[in-house]
Amino acid sequence: MVIVTAYFDKEASRKVFFALTSSDLKLNLRYFNANQRNRKRQRPSGNFDLDYYMGEGDGFYLYSEVASIYFCYKDGFYKLRADFSLKVPSNTYSLLFKKISRISGVSFAFCCDRDELVHRNRVSNQTDSQVRTKWIGLDPNKLIPGIYWKTYISNQLLSVHKVHCRHLSLIPSFDTKENENGILISAFPIFSDWKRFQKLIDEVLYRNQGFFSKIRFNEMC
Repeated sequence: MVIVTAYFDKEASRKVFFALTSSDLKLNLRYFNANQRNRKRQRPSGNFDLDYYMGEGDGFYLYSEVASIYFCYKDGFYKLRADFSLKVPSNTYSLLFKKISRISGVSFAFCCDRDELVHRNRVSNQTDSQVRTKWIGLDPNKLIPGIYWKTYISNQLLSVHKVHCRHLSLIPSFDTKENENGILISAFPIFSDWKRFQKLIDEVLYRNQGFFSKIRFNEMC
């Protein structure tokens, strides 16, 4: 599974939504509201009322045979998470990520193999013969969540967490491109090769206090 996640402000939310539903992605999406799971599932139209379907913060789902997408509001950000089946051509999720990273008002976005996200941002705890898992480090208000196969970080978020683009552009294997709104990082060529680069990226995150690091998190526990 390949995941695309983005955090953005309200002004960007409609542009992100229509990037998802654009015809060139060919996802043939349907939606239903999180509070109204029995609602008839329909295809979003041009007059789709985004605020109405956001409900009271619970958001809504978009889905198709090859993608499952959750759109919500959390921790001061509008948030999108799109899970893509590996049956989808790689240019589909790469195109969605590219579209999103060009939208003003997007603070942070990434695209990666689900196993890479688990490696960086999920922990497991053994309690009373049960294993409990939880996602950690994914709140951009606290720290930049990480660096993945493809990552976009806005200038504003870099400034808040005191991270300099120049330092990121000097890292071996990183292909970085800056625009007026932020920096786009391609950490390695193929999403499934993440294990080959995990040590390098783990070290980058650990050394830079502006990023969440699971190694640093585990040291503090």
